[in-house]
Amino acid sequence: MKHKTCIHVTSANEATRREFISSVLHGVASCYDGEVKVCPEYELSGSHGKGPVDWVIKIGDTIIVVTEAKR
Repeated sequence: MKHKTCIHVTSANEATRREFISSVLHGVASCYDGEVKVCPEYELSGSHGKGPVDWVIKIGDTIIVVTEAKR
């Protein structure tokens, strides 16, 4: 039995995929009472990466996750 609780994300357009991912990231971050921050449209610059990304997840000043909405 297949559950249809949400759209099939891989066939959705980029805006729909980004909204879905954003909801998940913010939902998880809210479980940490403000300790974890989701930063959308973040510009990376450093030895491990450079350029714009869709989201980073930070604890304090430390970036722990970088993600892009890809198909």
